[in-house]
Amino acid sequence: MKKFKKIMLLLLVLLIVPSAVACDKRPVLRILAPGEYMSDSTIAAFEKANDIRIRIDEFASNEEALTFIKSGKVYDLIMPSDYALEQLIVENQGYIEKLDWTKITTFNKETDLSDGLYDILRKIETKSNLDLLDYGAPYFWGSVGLLYNKDIITVEDTQLGWDLLRQGDKYKVAFYDSSRDALMAGLVASGYSMNSNVEAEINAAEQWIKVGTDKGVGYITDNIFDDIPNRTYDIAMAYTGDAAEIMNQMIEEEEDLNLGFLVPTEGTNIWVDFLVVHSKGNKEFAYKFLNHIMSYDGAKKNTDGLFYISPREDVRLEQVQEAKSADIKELFQVKFRPNADIFRFDPVSKE
Repeated sequence: MKKFKKIMLLLLVLLIVPSAVACDKRPVLRILAPGEYMSDSTIAAFEKANDIRIRIDEFASNEEALTFIKSGKVYDLIMPSDYALEQLIVENQGYIEKLDWTKITTFNKETDLSDGLYDILRKIETKSNLDLLDYGAPYFWGSVGLLYNKDIITVEDTQLGWDLLRQGDKYKVAFYDSSRDALMAGLVASGYSMNSNVEAEINAAEQWIKVGTDKGVGYITDNIFDDIPNRTYDIAMAYTGDAAEIMNQMIEEEEDLNLGFLVPTEGTNIWVDFLVVHSKGNKEFAYKFLNHIMSYDGAKKNTDGLFYISPREDVRLEQVQEAKSADIKELFQVKFRPNADIFRFDPVSKE
């Protein structure tokens, strides 16, 4: 009966929403972004304060986002990850423009930027001679690791690092359903750079992955929010924000599921997502939103809803203070370990 009611409610929503949107005469801010990557409260607060409706066009990967952008579709703001933004800058095809930081009055990039994020951006600048802050306002950042059941995976097991993903004959294991992330794990576990374009090294990484998949693994994306609580997997590759949200949920619901998050010492990906102004978009609306989301209140509301790490140091520190467990606190304190790295744009392979 409950399931039937939910279905009827969903059908009612599907019938009402299109007509409601059609009747909404407010101007529109168009954002190209990953799905479910902005809290509903953030959207509602901006729309109420500015009388502007937000329309989010979703993409499943940075590669898909770049395809949309290059097809000629126009947005006011786009949300690429570090390497995709680097590609847009290097290719210089006129899709994006430099940020005018004088128009962003709610965030000072010199004093408000999270300490760890500053280190990441400086490392990118050193390697590429590009300051990504010239083009993008940081939105969220974090790292990739392994979310695991502490009652099944022992402390000794965690010493295996990424090789835990190749224990499918012993545990229930899930790779993240992303060839880029899987290859990253394979490369660093094999002792190579995650940005390697050396054929022999890539072949070695692919063989590393095959050894794991041949033992039987699953694949996750958004289903991680159901599969981990339901104990479908003992170990899963995960992003810090997703891991923090699931851990928090288990505590709030008083579930008997003891979760930990492991950042393998062999190395991992540290990532940053940005908000970037499209060259042909509505600049006024774009900067209105940037001022909203980069403000203390806007950033706090967004992180409270999504659990990813804020680019604002004051908000990040509050995330640490308000965390419901030591493991969650650790997730909000990303450290740039010696073997960590950032995905880079490779103009040769364009991957």
